[in-house]
Amino acid sequence: MSKEGEWQKISDEHFVFFKPKDVVSGDFYWVYNNHNKNLSIWAVAVCTGHGVPGAFMSMLGTGFLNEIVIENETYPGTILDMLRSKIVTALT
Repeated sequence: MSKEGEWQKISDEHFVFFKPKDVVSGDFYWVYNNHNKNLSIWAVAVCTGHGVPGAFMSMLGTGFLNEIVIENETYPGTILDMLRSKIVTALT
């Protein structure tokens, strides 16, 4: 399904204006929605670095956010703590 289709499921009254500095960058947005639990989690991130290093960090961030939330974690502080831990582990 397209990003636009997923976005319409979450919010048909809002939009994201995404204009990163570079075509390949460390900026990303991520959204999770679970209609059964009436739950939406949103993240907007600017990763350190631009170009390929920033894009690599974005890939780690989105992948780990998916893992963490799929594991049913929904508390923002815990999500951020787990995200940090996973990124540190991946980079060491």
